Amino acid sequence: MIAEEIIEKLKGSLSEKRFNHTMGVAKEAVRLAKHYGGDEEKAYIAGLLHDCAKEISYEDSLKLIEEKRIEADELLRQCRGIVHGPVGEYLAKEEYGVTDKEILSAIRYHSTGRSNMTLLEKIIFLADFIEPGRKFEDIDKARKIAYENIDDAIIFTCNKILAFTINNHKIIHNDTLDTRNYLIIQKRLDGGKI
Repeated sequence: MIAEEIIEKLKGSLSEKRFNHTMGVAKEAVRLAKHYGGDEEKAYIAGLLHDCAKEISYEDSLKLIEEKRIEADELLRQCRGIVHGPVGEYLAKEEYGVTDKEILSAIRYHSTGRSNMTLLEKIIFLADFIEPGRKFEDIDKARKIAYENIDDAIIFTCNKILAFTINNHKIIHNDTLDTRNYLIIQKRLDGGKI
């Protein structure tokens, strides 16, 4: 399925607000890919589809996970806000015809990150956080760091996600902790400052 077909299908399955966010993420992903030498086409497709399962109810997402045997650990199943990642990976493959494993992985991990992310995974993770429609404290700082050092931007993003999650008494998935810890360890090994 080409980008125009994906966009048309998303228009019919997402709310206007979610669709606008999706388009913002796709465009931001292309900008980040261009800046960091990533694949712009893959970034655009992954950006378009990153939230393709976001408006499926939590209960229906859990049913899909069971019925389709979508890989999701128990902790992830308890996290309402991120269960759409693996479900989105499944939908991107089954309903949108995406076969590229790198795109599918970027969709799966766009909310949590993971250890040793690919460049595309980093781009989608960041694009989702800094797209132009986002408004929160330190968003300008996040956008600035995103174009200075991608790993520093991801550490910053993880810190913001963790603080928000803790302050709202929500469950933290290990992947977000692993993302942050992996990058901090890599920076230390490379002699860099955080």
